[in-house]
Amino acid sequence: YIMKEIKKIKIHNKLLLLISLVLFFFAGFYIFQEITEKSKEFYLLEFKIHPFAFCLFVFILISLQFFNWLFEAIKFKILFKPYEAISLKRSVVSVYIGNFTSFFTPDRIGSFIGRILYLKNSSKLMITAVTALGNLAQLLTTVFFMIIGCILCLIIDHQLKEIPTELVLMFMLIYLSLFFILIIIYFRPSYLFKFMSRWELAKNYISRLNTLDQISIKNKSSVLILSMLRYFIFYLQFYVLIYFLELNISEIELFIFIGILYGIITFIPSPFMGNLGTREALSIYLASETIGLYAPIITFVIWLVNVALSTIIGGGLYSYILRKERR
Repeated sequence: YIMKEIKKIKIHNKLLLLISLVLFFFAGFYIFQEITEKSKEFYLLEFKIHPFAFCLFVFILISLQFFNWLFEAIKFKILFKPYEAISLKRSVVSVYIGNFTSFFTPDRIGSFIGRILYLKNSSKLMITAVTALGNLAQLLTTVFFMIIGCILCLIIDHQLKEIPTELVLMFMLIYLSLFFILIIIYFRPSYLFKFMSRWELAKNYISRLNTLDQISIKNKSSVLILSMLRYFIFYLQFYVLIYFLELNISEIELFIFIGILYGIITFIPSPFMGNLGTREALSIYLASETIGLYAPIITFVIWLVNVALSTIIGGGLYSYILRKERR
């Protein structure tokens, strides 16, 4: 049943898929080249593992993962409240099952499928719309911290990869423009719907989607704050890994690194789960002067904790619910 739902998500732009595949293979080649060129550095990587410290480190990472998706569940609960009041428990379960279904879709766009599967008696259209609005809040947060990262990159001395000033300024201009456009769409989606109403396919849904304007500014602002808290969860996870591995990178350099890394990666199309490959390649490039080959290892561990683990949990929850329903 899940696969039938997933097949409904059609990739209309074949050129975009081709570009994403090309980028993935180039990223893989770049990672291989870097590891080959720095083979001595790769073999010299040391992982100082003390049993108690390791267990504490794993516990903290996994705990932060739960807080990450708890905040996402609170976001969904707040945004969905004008249409249907659901408990926090149901919201958390729907988010984890959404993580399970999104794992099998390009760029993890299928999170709404799992939420629809779990909240069977709710409006599919509103679940999809509210999920998209929550994702937009997270995108706004990513764009905002990309801008902050660029500003810090220009005004603070750092040991990250030297990016030409002109390129950083260009990124700032593009992301500032994008930020203001997204702010308008987020707080006043009716402007977007007016534009979309020109398309015949969209007209059938516009009247129902206009109710997104009923969500109060206060609630949307709360969701933005929760999105920022989720972003800081990512930062803390990176910081815990950096601290555990005793790497030489300052807190501010880490902030710049994460801001630019996720700011760019978010807009790179990927046919695989969570920009796997392209993210690691970019992390090597940005951090080549500081943490070097530790960078892709750290980003991969973050992916394992937040994406892979939540997918397993979501799959387990959905299997349990299906077995329970069949009894």
